[in-house]
Amino acid sequence: MNDHGMISRRSLLKIGGAAAVTLPLLGTVSCSRRPAPSGAPSSGGDGAQLTIAVSALMASLDREYEIGAASMEAMNNLFEPLVEFSRRPFGDSGSQVPDFDSSTWELRLLAEEPAVSDDGLTWTLVFRDDVTSHSGNPLTAEDFAYAIERHQQVWVLGSFYNFVAGLLPRERISWNVVDAQTLEVTTEQPSPLFKILLQNNFAFGLFDAVASRASGTDADPWATEWMKANGSDAGHGPYTITSHQPGQQTVFTAFDDYHGGAPAVKTVVHRQVDSSSTRVALLKSGEVDIVRDLLPTELKSLEGADGVVVDNFDESLFLLLFMMMNNSFAPFDDPLVRQAVAYAMPYQQIVDDVYQGYASPWKGVISRDYPYFDPDAWIYGDGANPDKARELLAQAGHANGFSCELLCNSSEPVSEQVAILIQSALSEIGIDFRLNKLSAAAFTERLTGQQYEGAAIWQDLALTPDIGYNCFLYYRSTAFANVAGYASDSTDQLIDVLLTTMDGPEREAVAKEFQRQIVADSPAVFLAQPHYVVARRDHVKGVTAYPSRTIRFDEIELAR
Repeated sequence: MNDHGMISRRSLLKIGGAAAVTLPLLGTVSCSRRPAPSGAPSSGGDGAQLTIAVSALMASLDREYEIGAASMEAMNNLFEPLVEFSRRPFGDSGSQVPDFDSSTWELRLLAEEPAVSDDGLTWTLVFRDDVTSHSGNPLTAEDFAYAIERHQQVWVLGSFYNFVAGLLPRERISWNVVDAQTLEVTTEQPSPLFKILLQNNFAFGLFDAVASRASGTDADPWATEWMKANGSDAGHGPYTITSHQPGQQTVFTAFDDYHGGAPAVKTVVHRQVDSSSTRVALLKSGEVDIVRDLLPTELKSLEGADGVVVDNFDESLFLLLFMMMNNSFAPFDDPLVRQAVAYAMPYQQIVDDVYQGYASPWKGVISRDYPYFDPDAWIYGDGANPDKARELLAQAGHANGFSCELLCNSSEPVSEQVAILIQSALSEIGIDFRLNKLSAAAFTERLTGQQYEGAAIWQDLALTPDIGYNCFLYYRSTAFANVAGYASDSTDQLIDVLLTTMDGPEREAVAKEFQRQIVADSPAVFLAQPHYVVARRDHVKGVTAYPSRTIRFDEIELAR
């Protein structure tokens, strides 16, 4: 697979990090609305309000241009996916984790399970006939056809996903509106990601084509300006936006004509609270119902607080903490040096001392919750092995160690703490990491442009539990998020196989081979997987640890 003029790495990452969002294969899926959590009392539809304190509000409602946390949460409630994960209980507190078993997935906007031809090239999608948009227009197959075309023409996030799925350039895909509710999509090669991406609102998420077309102009045929401000009107999801005050709050209101039934929680408020310590105080006082994005020390202060529950999700882990090493420059152009660093890394100490139990050891190339994750590929143990590291450094001609820069993002205090711990640990084998704390903008500029010759602490959210997607994203030689500059013809070939082979024994075997090669080459150090942690008042039930780390408001029950 070649890069046919795709958007640049820097452009994509500036939008909001590596846009990592795809999912496992669907099997037989059921058709139902999101159920209430097991054992959760109903709010009785009494119009109760849920208030969520967020560090920043949404910036745009056009999914092509915005993937910030608040915008992602907004869009996952305003827009409806074609399919969705089922969920299972997490502990006994009323929270949930998604079930990645494709046989349990739920249909949302589809009336039937997606069907694929025997050659894996033609997909048939049958849409529900009882769904209306927030603008009052009925859902049709034309809405999805329009969404595909818009993703390809606007050429930002949607085109990125289409490209990874093998649907770009334009000649790689065709579609035919069979009737009002049926669409056939034909791809040039089998695409295991096509079915997966039906869950992804940023990839194949559809919207009201009638409302969108009516809002376009000659200068803006794809209604990008209208969508940024009024995208809620094009959604089919359980909520609409009734008020947005930048810097203050966004108010979401339940959509009474939602096809899954009117949501129990009638009003949801995203309240901007910049300071994490203030968010903690507001939760303790009961002024807000949910807070996130807290430091480990702040989370510890909430454990056992009156009326507060801290959900420390050690399942459904998709946040990845790397130490990237620029493979294009000495000394990290030598795999022996990279292996030495990996052996010397204090993995367990990072989890215990920095994250204080709100992270887990990674020990792999992809998230341990991804299908095909191979724990046997890991060779670096649980903690530092300085003797092995010194041996490898000597073989590489660096018996006396070396000095290089270690970048970290100053807006992420935990990343800085990790960098300081690594700086201390690696000094024991003669490596002098010079810590360079950069602003978020400067850090992103240098990292995405590969304008560094040492290493960098970087975390990214790999939203999609698919081996091909993840491997393309971080390790293909020309990929967007390959900020380590790693290049290998053999791994590129394995990635191509993973992107064009449907799930089964062949794909699993290639997945294992790929993971073992990447672990051995060690283009980066795979430090830890930080947990998704949600602190909430104890009357809030139904939080699910989705890969996107977003809350689906219609799943929440308030048991006041």
